[in-house]
Amino acid sequence: MSDDTSEPELEPKLEPEAEPEPDVELTPKPESEPKDHGAVYSAARFGCGGILLVLMAAATGMALVSGLGTWVARHKVSTVPSVTGLRVPSATARILAADLTTAPMGAFATADFEPDVAMRQDPPSATHVPPGTRVDLLVAVAPTPTVVPDVSMDTDVAAASVLEYALLRPVVYQQLSDSVPFGRVVAQMPRAGQRATTGQQVALFVSMGRGTGGAVVPSVLGKSLSEAATDVASVYLVALLFDAGPGTSLSGKVTDQLPAPGTRVPIGSGVPLITSSVVN
Repeated sequence: MSDDTSEPELEPKLEPEAEPEPDVELTPKPESEPKDHGAVYSAARFGCGGILLVLMAAATGMALVSGLGTWVARHKVSTVPSVTGLRVPSATARILAADLTTAPMGAFATADFEPDVAMRQDPPSATHVPPGTRVDLLVAVAPTPTVVPDVSMDTDVAAASVLEYALLRPVVYQQLSDSVPFGRVVAQMPRAGQRATTGQQVALFVSMGRGTGGAVVPSVLGKSLSEAATDVASVYLVALLFDAGPGTSLSGKVTDQLPAPGTRVPIGSGVPLITSSVVN
């Protein structure tokens, strides 16, 4: 029997297989963004430019304000105050306070205002004018007796000046005339030499020269105002109650008229009538 001295064969030891590791998604590490040095430079440059623009705008605004102040100083205006109805000293003080000057425009005789009161002003109130502008005042004076001057055959301009100097108020009418040159006074009412009061109206009838047309003035002396108005209107003229001062009445009789009856005047002309104060 043979010795079997060989060692038994050992089975190879099997190592357990390693379990597969689970799949893990790895997020790649973000790479740092490269710095844009150009953008940084642009931002810095923009910031400096913005500051420069702000400074320029501020300087421009200051220049505009300064220029506006200079313009206002050179173009300063004053507002004309309202002085109508004030006595002359008060009106003058108010005008001077507005950096303006004043001077009397003239005197006007009237019972509607107290004496020494500004009746009218020129320029009117609230007007914007340069400093130092003169404000003319028309001042009221108390009516006083006077005598109507003779202005017949004067030019309308010269006649008006004479009446205004006498503190009377000229009112111009026109009429045709074969004998009086164009632009000269044919007649006046009240007539020359009659008594009147300052501030009273004086009608001036000024020649328009020769003419064949128009209407003939009717005679209305002694008639009531309503009758006279009807007769005057029948020939396409207009009857006017003329202010002859104290004694003028709507209910009296016509004591005077001009143009005289038979005078030819343009169609539509006014015919002033004076009535007495006698009541019917």
